[in-house]
Amino acid sequence: MDPRTILFGGHRVAMLPTGGAPIYYAEDMLGSSRVIVTNSGAVCYDADFYPFGGERAVVNTCAQNYKFEGKERDAETQNDDFGAREYSWRAGRWLSADWSAIPAPVPYANLSNPQTLNLYAMVADDPETFADLDGHEQNAISADGTPAAAAATTTGQAPACGPGAASGCPAQDQNAIGFKTPGEAAIAALSIANPQSIKDNKEIGGLIYQDKAGLYHYTSGIEATEEHVNPFKSPAPEGTKIVGDYHTHGDYSWENRDGTITRTSNPKKDNLKSDHFSKDDIRKVYLNNRVFDRTDYTSYLGTPSGKFKVYDPRVGKEQILQ
Repeated sequence: MDPRTILFGGHRVAMLPTGGAPIYYAEDMLGSSRVIVTNSGAVCYDADFYPFGGERAVVNTCAQNYKFEGKERDAETQNDDFGAREYSWRAGRWLSADWSAIPAPVPYANLSNPQTLNLYAMVADDPETFADLDGHEQNAISADGTPAAAAATTTGQAPACGPGAASGCPAQDQNAIGFKTPGEAAIAALSIANPQSIKDNKEIGGLIYQDKAGLYHYTSGIEATEEHVNPFKSPAPEGTKIVGDYHTHGDYSWENRDGTITRTSNPKKDNLKSDHFSKDDIRKVYLNNRVFDRTDYTSYLGTPSGKFKVYDPRVGKEQILQ
């Protein structure tokens, strides 16, 4: 039986080894395991990490393999598993080129920063400013360890046919210019993201923002790495105003008693209410209005039926997006 890991707020806080006493983790703002203590309070691991992930252990008497940014380090190869791909801290490089679920000429690149065109480079060769949390894109990290969206290197990237690419379909050509209303921007974004979302049965999301000229745009859609997508991982350009977000629900599915999800592609066999905003979706709308001190932060939804929905808190109910 494998050891059990205890998480809190997405961070590893403890591990229960099989047949042994629990150990407790203290992480830095990147998620790197810096200190581990036993249940008696004794320090059994104390280490620092170099910018590209090299380990400098001061105390290392308890076996554990979650190291740089909290990722699992293989005992044999010493490579770190970031989910999307593996990383070699020795070389300071990824072992495979970056990729995106939705085809893109240069995945996750920021065309204003040539360093991001290297698909093997770790955080554009700037590990003191950025962190890569999932093996795909670098984010500026704030003091509390969360991505600072406005400073992320994907800021301002113009996507192509399929969220994440560079140019190519009319909706995205128009996105580079801007739309007259946030609803028009959302329709354009969802018209690209929703078919891919249904095909992969994964949520895709991004933000809707207003530029200084008063026109509206959408950010590149990103595919969920967990059950639900976080639209703020596709940040809006610095100096713009975020007015809403968009996301999709994938295909019709059934949640089983054990929590697993089974794809059904049948609206009559869908207990997730995939054609509607969930209670959590709606809760986030009101939360974001408080965060941005607004009353009109609006969310847009692509559904497996092909219809687009909108939830405007000023109306207080789900409506068809037209």
